[in-house]
Amino acid sequence: MRLSEVGLKLLNEQNREINIKVLEGSFPLQLNELIYIVSVYAIENRNGLREKCIHYLREIPPHLLKNFLKDTEDEKIIALIAYLFQDDLEMLETVFSHKAVPASLVERFATSKNQDVLRLILLREEIWSSNQKIIDNLLNNPSLPLEYYDKVSFYVSKKVTECIEKKEPPLPKEVFIEHKELVENVDENDEEKKRSIAGKIAKLSVAEKIKFALMGNKEVRGILIKDSNKLVSTAVLKNPRITEGEVIKISQDKNLPDEIIRAIAMNKNWVQNYNIRLNLVFNPKTPVQVSVKFLSSLGNKDLDKISKSKNVSSIISSTARKILVQRSK
Repeated sequence: MRLSEVGLKLLNEQNREINIKVLEGSFPLQLNELIYIVSVYAIENRNGLREKCIHYLREIPPHLLKNFLKDTEDEKIIALIAYLFQDDLEMLETVFSHKAVPASLVERFATSKNQDVLRLILLREEIWSSNQKIIDNLLNNPSLPLEYYDKVSFYVSKKVTECIEKKEPPLPKEVFIEHKELVENVDENDEEKKRSIAGKIAKLSVAEKIKFALMGNKEVRGILIKDSNKLVSTAVLKNPRITEGEVIKISQDKNLPDEIIRAIAMNKNWVQNYNIRLNLVFNPKTPVQVSVKFLSSLGNKDLDKISKSKNVSSIISSTARKILVQRSK
């Protein structure tokens, strides 16, 4: 912001009495100029006047303060206004839509318990989508509106996938080294290592779990596929190291969330596997219309079992019988 000669002099003034006169409006300053100087006084606690400066700023009519925000690109002052008016959604909307809003400010507000504040942040996708700290704070925030979880987690998945394709570690080197046993292959008979892995996973945040679901070893995948957070469990299916053998086992687990089974059923590569299709038909979490679609690709022996099974819906069992009758003609 450009200041007049008087403004520049008062900005650097260290005399407390003169600082107070600035707050009293005793000098010929434009309003935006005055707000800027008082904001700097507040940030520096010039001559112990922070509280008086904050009181002054809070008394300014909102529309005038918003006009001032449009006229400054000082990140510290933008942050100050945000904290002073953190319960004023209209003011925060002006702050978060500011081209100079500091990422560090958004990081802190991403931990807010106020869902309306979080929604304001999420509107600025160009800011948070490329900032891993903001994404982590959002995913670890229990107040994040449910409808935004998938959107935020998409960028975690995208980043990890890009790193894996480039053969780069998707985590900071020190974090990667600390958790390398979650990535490196584990001897199936090494029970001590398995217990260590389970203990480490239990301490991970939601954002970290998603990352390791996408790049973790078989032991990690087996644990996280059962995680209560669907973002974590579904991320396991996007892990490029997951094998058909694991998917076969997952597809027959009737205790897993619907989202997991549906994701498997929608994967064209996996459903080419006969055992996966068979497991999906028997799995009650599979949508009926999907199971019916798979029936025609099954052998007579399995269709006979399905037609007599009490563990599938009547639509599936009756359709299986019809297919058997048609094949016998």
